[in-house]
Amino acid sequence: MRQKDELEFAELLNRLRQNQLTERDFAVLSTRTFLINDSTYRTNATHLFVGNALVDNFNLQYISKLCSQKFKVKAVDIVCGDLPASVKSKLLNSLLEKQSDTANLAKEVILAVGMKYDLTANIEVTDGLTNGSTCELKLIESKIKSLRPIVFNNSRSLHAHFNDLKSDPNNLDADVIGIAESRLISTDENDDIYIPGFEPPVRLDQRQTNSYTRPPHGLVLYYRSDCILHNTVTYSTPTLEFVITDIISSSKGLFHVVFCLQSTTLQIATTKGCFPCRPST
Repeated sequence: MRQKDELEFAELLNRLRQNQLTERDFAVLSTRTFLINDSTYRTNATHLFVGNALVDNFNLQYISKLCSQKFKVKAVDIVCGDLPASVKSKLLNSLLEKQSDTANLAKEVILAVGMKYDLTANIEVTDGLTNGSTCELKLIESKIKSLRPIVFNNSRSLHAHFNDLKSDPNNLDADVIGIAESRLISTDENDDIYIPGFEPPVRLDQRQTNSYTRPPHGLVLYYRSDCILHNTVTYSTPTLEFVITDIISSSKGLFHVVFCLQSTTLQIATTKGCFPCRPST
C-alpha cells in the first residue's frame, strides 16, 4: 500500500521479487545504497535480510550495544487438552530442537527495553494484536517476591477446561486463582478439580434449578497451601456474585482479595449496595 501512488517503484519491487531486475533497476537501487559506517546510517531502521542467520546476527549485535535493561526469556512449552500426563510428557520430550522445525519459534528470546519487535505468532487475539504488528518494548517487570500474583479467569465451565487451567504457567505461578462461570454442581467432587500446591477450592456454586442442568454461573477460589484464608464473605444471585476474603501469607503478610462477576444489566449503585462494609486496615 505504501507504493500504490508510486507505480515505477512498485513495478521495480515486483521485478525484484521475481528476480528480474533490469540494468536500470540496478542503477536506481545503487543510488539508495550507503555503507554501515556512514554517518547517515540508521541502525534503528527496519532491516531486511535474505536469511534467518543474518537476522539473528544483526539483532544480537544491535541488542548488545543497547544500554537498557535486558532479559533472556525461555519458551514455556505446554500441551493443551484432556490427555494423560504420560502422553503430555512424551510430547514435550519429543519437541524438535532446531528452530527451522518449530515454525521458526525460538527456544530463547532476548528482550531489551527500547528494542523494536514484530509479533509473528499471536495465540490470543482478544487484546487486538495481530500477526505482523510492530511494537517497541517499553518496560520489563521482573518477578518480585513481595508481589502477590493473583489470577482471575472466566472458565466458561471449569469441568470442561480444568486440564488447560491447571497446566497454564500463569495460574501455577499465582498465589490466588479466581474462576468465574465455573458451572459446578453438587456432584462435582473437589478432588476432580484439585490443583497441586493449592488448598481445596472454595466454591460458590450457583443454585441448580434442574438437577440435570448446569447453572450458568458460579465462582471458585484457589489459594496456595502456605496461605491461610480468613474472614470470607460470599454472595450469589443470578445477576451478581462475589467472594471477599483475607489471605494471610507467612512471607507476604495480609492482603484482601475480591472476585466479582456482575451482569451488564446491573446498575453499579446496586452492586455497591450488595458489598458489606469492612473496616479499613
